[in-house]
Amino acid sequence: MSDDIDNIDTSNARYKPLTPEQRARKQARFLAKYRRSGNIKFSCSYAGISRQTFYDWQKNDDAFKAQLADAEPDVNDTLDEAAYERGVEGVPSYVVSNGHMVYEEIPMLDQGGKPKLDKYDKQIFLRGKPLVERKYSDTLLVTLLKARMPEKYKDKQQVEVSGSVDVAGFKELLMQRLARLEESKE
Repeated sequence: MSDDIDNIDTSNARYKPLTPEQRARKQARFLAKYRRSGNIKFSCSYAGISRQTFYDWQKNDDAFKAQLADAEPDVNDTLDEAAYERGVEGVPSYVVSNGHMVYEEIPMLDQGGKPKLDKYDKQIFLRGKPLVERKYSDTLLVTLLKARMPEKYKDKQQVEVSGSVDVAGFKELLMQRLARLEESKE
């Protein structure tokens, strides 16, 4: 089946067919990006191929199809790592206030080590590094906990029924209806 890819009608194609070496290089680039991103669009762009080329390879190239299947555990690990990072370690994010980045303030000092003041007797500060905070995703953390320890963190639902059900009376009613159905068939 993998030979079919060399026999695709390219008469209406904008580009000439790839040589086997070019195809192998582009497939390797696609798979490398796919393992890191899990995203077909980004992987196609990185490899310099169209999405349709990807689908053609997936359909007609058994070796590529097998390599794609082998990449899936890596994609899962990449996504798992990203979820862990955002849920447990947090990701750095610049502090923004009123639409502007916030910077650390470094007091300007004179030669004697005393704070320099402006003409209004207010301390003068220099702009330092941008402030960074770690942001966490509680949703991802809960999802990871449910996946790792479902016995402890799964959603618990408990249904309580109160009252009684008269099964004997219901059974009698059903038997009467069945008898009438039987009579109507005869």
